[in-house]
Amino acid sequence: MNTIAIPINEYKNLIKSQDELRKRVLRVEEMLRYSNQDEVTPQYAKKLARLSKEMDEGKGVHFKSFSEMEEYFR
Repeated sequence: MNTIAIPINEYKNLIKSQDELRKRVLRVEEMLRYSNQDEVTPQYAKKLARLSKEMDEGKGVHFKSFSEMEEYFR
């Protein structure tokens, strides 16, 4: 196993980004619960569940822009 040293401020930024993404995913899940269930495909619901599980495990995805994140969730 290889170990990489990064500056503490970069580490804090990574944690902050992951927390922000987790909050956004939770908001999307909440919006889906209250939206019309006929419009949500089972594949999309599975994708959101998988993303939520990966984030709980500490995995994350970084996006350069909000539009890139929207494209990821489509």
